[in-house]
Amino acid sequence: MTSKIEIMNSFDRFLAIQSRKVDVQKAYFSSPKMTVLTNSISAAAASFESTWTDLICAVNNLQSLINPVIVPKIEAMKKLLFQLKTDLDNFVEEKRVAIPRLFFVADEEVLELFAICHPCCTSGDNFDLVAPILEKLYEGVKSVEHDDDFITAMISRLGEKVLLARPVSFKTSPEDWLPRSEESMKVTVELSIQKAYETFDKFENRVEWIKSNSAQASIVVIQIKHAEMVDEAIASQIDEGIVKKSNRARSMYNSELDHNPGSQPRSSLPNDL
Repeated sequence: MTSKIEIMNSFDRFLAIQSRKVDVQKAYFSSPKMTVLTNSISAAAASFESTWTDLICAVNNLQSLINPVIVPKIEAMKKLLFQLKTDLDNFVEEKRVAIPRLFFVADEEVLELFAICHPCCTSGDNFDLVAPILEKLYEGVKSVEHDDDFITAMISRLGEKVLLARPVSFKTSPEDWLPRSEESMKVTVELSIQKAYETFDKFENRVEWIKSNSAQASIVVIQIKHAEMVDEAIASQIDEGIVKKSNRARSMYNSELDHNPGSQPRSSLPNDL
């Protein structure tokens, strides 16, 4: 005769599987886009609902949990959940290796990013959903501006908008457009700093010059110009010091000749003194 302990142990296992099923449902099947992604990643996803439905319909009381027909169904659901989790974990790890910045966000956000940007789902409206994730990927970027096909500008946390030198199409996999968007950001900043440096002396009003450039470019160029002016000042003082020392040495040399007429003639004084 089956003991109550055996029945309760089976019940605990069933509850654990049910709890895990709810977590998986919430994480991997939370939206149509996420469901599409999950189905494309793991073969286990295709039979997820049917396996669970088959199990839950067969369990109608505690005694049924140890039924020889139902026990294999419980084990099958357990293996299915494990396989699904393993496949999705491997997917996330693979994407993080390809895009190291994804280590900054949670597993669910990595999956959400790829779900939103799935080729069958990507549109300008959907791309707005990526903004909260991008904010975590790039410390200084609050969001991006885009049209129906391209990312056209980056917007800072303070609201400053900088147009990208190279607009980036987002209707591809994040593995493609994320690295290209980062490269475009770098090129944009580099070019903006170059422009700010080249126009520094063309503005009489420094405030107007600052307004004509991005904040980061203005700050960097001001620091560069300050360093250059310091270098020039130091070099100027060094040159003046050398001249003074040279004149003092020449004066002392000539004074020595005046007191010792038989010594070396003045014309033989080294030219570098």
